[in-house]
Amino acid sequence: MAEVKAKKYEYWETLWKLVEEYPQVLICEANNVGSNLLQDIRTKIRGQAVMLFGKNTLIRAGLKHRMEEPTPEQEDYEKRKDKWFPLESVKELIPNIKGNVGLIFCKGGMDKILDIIENSTTPAEAKAGTVSPCNVFVPPGPTGMDPSQTAFFQALGISTKIAKGQIEIITEVQVIEKGKKVGNSEAVLLKKLNIKPFKFGLKVTKVFDNGSVYSAEVLKLTPDIVIEKFLNGVRNIAAMSLELGIPTAASVPHSVLNGFKNLVGIAISIDYPLKQAQTIIDVIKDPSKLAALQAAPTATTTAAPQETSKPVEEEKEVEVDEDLGGMFGDEDY
Repeated sequence: MAEVKAKKYEYWETLWKLVEEYPQVLICEANNVGSNLLQDIRTKIRGQAVMLFGKNTLIRAGLKHRMEEPTPEQEDYEKRKDKWFPLESVKELIPNIKGNVGLIFCKGGMDKILDIIENSTTPAEAKAGTVSPCNVFVPPGPTGMDPSQTAFFQALGISTKIAKGQIEIITEVQVIEKGKKVGNSEAVLLKKLNIKPFKFGLKVTKVFDNGSVYSAEVLKLTPDIVIEKFLNGVRNIAAMSLELGIPTAASVPHSVLNGFKNLVGIAISIDYPLKQAQTIIDVIKDPSKLAALQAAPTATTTAAPQETSKPVEEEKEVEVDEDLGGMFGDEDY
């Protein structure tokens, strides 16, 4: 019993140290992930992040234990009195430790760690009873199976023919649908064809960052995507402000432009010479002038080099070797 308790405290101290030193945590699902793949990921992220696995109840208990201020009456008071400090922000992490999860503690560069995790997968066979994460297709072509197994393909509704002493699939066929369980026949067929349709690895589901928890998709946002989403939000605010008649910083430019359009319309209707929009008014009254206005910049650009072309005096060639200070001596080369 004492040995078990000592191991528990040893694990907790490792957990506490990681929580103190690493303010960012990637929460990962570890379904169907083997130990070899985990070791490979550990090697790749070494020096950038630390991976921690353990029983969920043990992790949650360790975090809660660290958050509770010790009292002298407690048996482990001497161990905790100098290490305790309130970890209020960890409260948001505790509810997300459920299921088959692992924690990857990071100090920064979580997007790079995410790329490493997503690129570290291993192919796996389709096992009967498992839920398929993707659609699975069998390509056309020879299967390497003898003609005596034709009935097996007929039972699955797969069109085949006999060519060169082996069964050949005529057209591509879908055998497993995404989100549905793999049947025994489909699993046997894929195994016979040596097809490993699934790829398993750690899946980052959420990110814990200095007390806040958000989706891992946020790490994939680039500056261009952020700017695009911001501009879409500005457009929505401007449209709402114009519709409600409430001026905002986003809608004022549109209001000014709309007001100017109204002034142009009034000036045309009463034949008033509006100096600020005279060119627009002329084009509206006589659309043929638009072609002349469009051609004017082109003509100006073409004529510009001719107007500015002036004879340029030839620059005198500089004798760069006059002041070498006898670097090469008096010898002839």
